[in-house]
Amino acid sequence: MVLGRPLPLRIGDRALLRDPGSRRIWGVTVLDPAPPPLTRRGDAARRARVLAGFAGQPELAEELRRRGIVELSLLRQVGVESLDASAIATLAIVRKGWLLPRRLLPEFRGRLTDAVVEHDATNPLDLGLPIPVAARSLGLPVAEVTFRPRAQAAGRGTADGSAQAKTALNVSLGRIASRSFCVSGR
Repeated sequence: MVLGRPLPLRIGDRALLRDPGSRRIWGVTVLDPAPPPLTRRGDAARRARVLAGFAGQPELAEELRRRGIVELSLLRQVGVESLDASAIATLAIVRKGWLLPRRLLPEFRGRLTDAVVEHDATNPLDLGLPIPVAARSLGLPVAEVTFRPRAQAAGRGTADGSAQAKTALNVSLGRIASRSFCVSGR
């Protein structure tokens, strides 16, 4: 159910709803006061399956599992109370107010390394993936959340800077050597 106007609801809140036509009263428990948008066909059914086994107790591990990358302020807003530094450190990495679940890091590292390698292969003179592009390729909400793939120089993620710099230099030198230059006036 989506409300017509925002209410300060938290996970586990209970409410009574009255059907004006039949005058029936329904009891509800809030499972997710900040749901993701349902924009594609079948999103509502998928969301119902995700919430089906949820008891309505705000727990950090469950919210990270359901939401993936999430803003710390949103977790506070929806009622997650176990947000002490040690609990967070065991489950996530904190960057700029966002939590990145540790379980997603191996997948992100692989995808990010692949994106950098692909970018550098197609753009040998433009080595390193710009951090905002890297963030978009991972589906991150903001570029500041991006962690370093292996190295970072001048705001660009690189897979292996020294080998790729040599490749770029060789390509550049090859292009220069293949061109004939003439000096005007001689």
